[in-house]
Amino acid sequence: MTSLGAEPAVTRSVITVGTGRPQPERAWLLTLLPSFPIVLLVLRVWFLARQDVETMALLLQSASPLGLVSALLVSLVWAGPALLLGIRVCYLLHRVSTGSDRSWLSRVGARTPAWTSVPASGLALLAWQLRFLPLLLLTVAVIVRLEREVPRFGPVQLGAAGLPGRVAVVQPTVLAVLAAWWLAPTVWAATTGGEPVTAALLVVPLLLVPLLPGALPPGFADRVLPLAAAALLLVLPVFVGQRYLRAPVLPHVALERAVDGRATGVEQVSLVSLDDTYTTVLDESGVRFVPTKEIATIALCSAVPTPPTSRLAAHGWGVERSVLAWMAPTRSELPVDPRCLGAPQTGQSTGDPTR
Repeated sequence: MTSLGAEPAVTRSVITVGTGRPQPERAWLLTLLPSFPIVLLVLRVWFLARQDVETMALLLQSASPLGLVSALLVSLVWAGPALLLGIRVCYLLHRVSTGSDRSWLSRVGARTPAWTSVPASGLALLAWQLRFLPLLLLTVAVIVRLEREVPRFGPVQLGAAGLPGRVAVVQPTVLAVLAAWWLAPTVWAATTGGEPVTAALLVVPLLLVPLLPGALPPGFADRVLPLAAAALLLVLPVFVGQRYLRAPVLPHVALERAVDGRATGVEQVSLVSLDDTYTTVLDESGVRFVPTKEIATIALCSAVPTPPTSRLAAHGWGVERSVLAWMAPTRSELPVDPRCLGAPQTGQSTGDPTR
């Protein structure tokens, strides 16, 4: 009992995990998820405004977090499976090799459900480029073999993975042989065409599938595998952040201006807002307000796609294309608007700025 006026004791709820070890409840973290897109938007606009608060306040009136979240999700389509599968492989190899569950890698792996590897593998199959799919096959084969030998909690008997079943070895080996037969012309073209990295990405994982790794030397596994998992946790967010910081927030347009019916040039700007009086744009010098009556025409300029570094293809499928990119519709090859290249539009009057 508590005395009158005394504050009652505060208790924390705990959740029992695995063998009865209490863990603090972390459901409150879910309340932070709705604020995540807003934080992303403010951070990106802060960079776009060059750390100027007034410019950032103006841009936030027109910017939407959906564009940034979509760009982030596009990056996570390939980075998320790479992170999940990479850490899962490091965890399984570490547990089989050392039998210890005291490292941070073992604790993270033990608390990650094994079924997460299934959707991660399916998403990687759709999102990874063709040249990385042999590596995906090797990764899945290692997980299939070692997952059945490693308990979620408790000791591991070293050498228990030495007699894998038919599903764990034969089927991945058959798939590797079929993939090698299908990729053989592409591998030969990469070898003779001066692309040894592409050839290695296509061949080396397929050769390693029949030689699935079991237990590694304990000292090597205890030192290298946690470092490899930590490198994944550090490097992949950097790549995702680089993609995120380059994501467009405002539409990129070309403005053809004219004063008294006389063209004054074409400007490449980001469109903030457009009304009957002023058009607000953003360029290298900052925010500008252009009288709408001085705008002759406006052209929406799409981003120029990055040319592929490799021209190799496997039966018409480019090695730098993913299944998702192959299935998704693409823009038809249309000529680039001359205004997006800095040239004024010819043969048009200057009456309608939306043309």
